[in-house]
Amino acid sequence: MSKNKSMLYALIVMLLWGTLFPSVKLGYGAYNIVTTGDILLFFFFLFTICGALICLYAFITDKDSYKAVKNALVPVLLSGLFAIILHYSFTYSALKLTDSSKTAILKQVGVLFYVCFSFMFFKDDKFTVKKLI
Repeated sequence: MSKNKSMLYALIVMLLWGTLFPSVKLGYGAYNIVTTGDILLFFFFLFTICGALICLYAFITDKDSYKAVKNALVPVLLSGLFAIILHYSFTYSALKLTDSSKTAILKQVGVLFYVCFSFMFFKDDKFTVKKLI
């Protein structure tokens, strides 16, 4: 893949990711989403459609890597259950209660906490003052 094509893909992904929370808020208004059940259903359809499109793209472009995923299907589904469903259920439910800009900031602060407290989960990672700073 050429450098320009890679940069274009990265810019498209950043554009889509940057407009995620405002788009979800607009979707809440457009589809009259009020209750937590409505939010979870909206989120379920959104992720199902995105996942299906990604699987279709992977199947069409690289069938060998798609076949390799079949062997790891159960761990991927379990990881998706806990990491994706629970995480985004809370995120999208909270998005109904606060501004999209505040949600985006809070979501990115989570990455900072993961880095700062990674020493609790990995034996070879040590807590240092430099990491804290």
